[in-house]
Parts: sequence; structure tokens; C-alpha cells
Amino acid sequence: MELINVATGRTRETLTNETGQYLFPAIDPTRYTLRIQVQGFKPYENPNVVIGTQQFLTLDVTLEVGSIEEQITVTGQSPLIETTNASQGGTLDTSDFKELPSEGRSVFIMAALTPTVVVHARVTSTSASHTAGV
Repeated sequence: MELINVATGRTRETLTNETGQYLFPAIDPTRYTLRIQVQGFKPYENPNVVIGTQQFLTLDVTLEVGSIEEQITVTGQSPLIETTNASQGGTLDTSDFKELPSEGRSVFIMAALTPTVVVHARVTSTSASHTAGV
């Protein structure tokens, strides 16, 4: 099995256990292509696997019997829903920091813009050290 980072092209490989379970630990939140090739089965490819921050995703794949020359590519699908974990996360990239107005460019103020983030303390940019319960 291969998990390919669409943005960087970096590939991670893993094997399934005797029951077909697999794990790709510690991966960056981004879009991936999942590719599975097993002799005697049709190759499987899903180019729309999106992994978010703090997300544990279960993808059950059924391989079809076939020859090695055939290839299946999934081009459209509904969004993946996390059913094993209720935590949510978000990412702010460089363009977010450049485009959004922020007094003093405080990372704590920017983090408060992410959905589900609750700020428990007043954040100010008047001192060099910021304290916030984000």
C-alpha cells in the first residue's frame, strides 16, 4: 500500500496485517492518493484522500479480482467523515498570516480564527510574551 502526498509527491508505504488492517502513523494534514496493488486483484487508486489535523481516518477498501493490467481510479466521491474520533483541528498556512489583518501578527490571535478554537483568556499584543488558553 502506498500513501502519496499530492503536494510534495512523497510516498509512504505500509503492509496490511493478517486481517487486512493497515496504518500510516504521523502523517501531515493534506491531500493524499491511496494506491493499493496486490497480485491477482485490480489495482486500486483513490486520489482524493484528505487528512485533517488530529484526524484518525478509516478507509475500508474492497479489491476486485482481476489481472495486473487493469487499473481502477476513483475520481469523484463524497467527503470522508470521521466516525471514530470527535476531535477537530485546522491549519493556518502562510497565506492566511499574510492576508488576514492581525494586530502585532500574534499566532494566538490567528489561532482564534480557526473554527472550534475557544480562547479562554484575553489576548493582547502589547507585550513580547502572549498568554492565552487556546
